[in-house]
Amino acid sequence: YETSRHLGAPAIWVEREGGEFRLRRFEIAQGSRVVIVEDIVTTGLSIRETVECLRALGAEVVAAACIIDRSAGKT
Repeated sequence: YETSRHLGAPAIWVEREGGEFRLRRFEIAQGSRVVIVEDIVTTGLSIRETVECLRALGAEVVAAACIIDRSAGKT
């Protein structure tokens, strides 16, 4: 949220439901350009699943970033 606030861009988030990420409480317009910002990355799975979710909804994921990288180069 803080990143979007500083950029003046809308913020949405996905939540795990039934074992997979889903966009809840928000809508995203077809063709929206999206940047994913994750707080901590360990395996990269959350970002990969978020990309899949957003692409399935018609969004274009243009970048992904993290604040803390704990992957040790594994992602």
